[in-house]
Amino acid sequence: MALSGRLDEIRERLVDRQRELAELEAEAGIADAAEKLRSEPESYERIYEISHEENINHNLRKLYFSVRDVGLRRDLIRADQEAADTLRQFWQQHLDDAADRQKAAQSANEFWWVWASICGAILIGLGFHFFGLAGALAGLLAGYLSSRQMEQSALRARQSAIADADSRFRYAAETWKEARNEKRKFSEREAKTGEPDLGGRLPPRRGF
Repeated sequence: MALSGRLDEIRERLVDRQRELAELEAEAGIADAAEKLRSEPESYERIYEISHEENINHNLRKLYFSVRDVGLRRDLIRADQEAADTLRQFWQQHLDDAADRQKAAQSANEFWWVWASICGAILIGLGFHFFGLAGALAGLLAGYLSSRQMEQSALRARQSAIADADSRFRYAAETWKEARNEKRKFSEREAKTGEPDLGGRLPPRRGF
């Protein structure tokens, strides 16, 4: 799927944020553990106890707060929040682009008749030039048949574009809904202090 300029810009910024976070995790010596947590397959036994994403977030919190350097912890939390915010921006822009594509699909190939008229005029002109009035009538018939074919082709192309745009919009809307409702791993207070907030968003869970 072609990306809009705005979406491409956000994607590049997201790559930078994720690279910065990875570098900080490496500096803190937790890069391998963090990657293992993020790639951990979903456990069937925990499906009804806690969501897979919530479990990963909880364990990443524990991992980040195990870093002894308070300043580094603050940097890790800040980088994580910036990466999460940029990812939300990406999916929001993705939805906006999908809506624009959906709107554009409604008018796809709407000027087929212009080309049909040009083609018909050429056929009539050529027919008259080479065969006189009979040739012009033959060109008129050929132009009519050609225009009908172009109309049907344009209609099929528009229907296909609309169906594709609708499908992309539904996917973008579902993804944005998930991204918008995803809980943050850290509170604002934790981002400022680097210390765990006992009144934060995630309650204690089992260890990792």
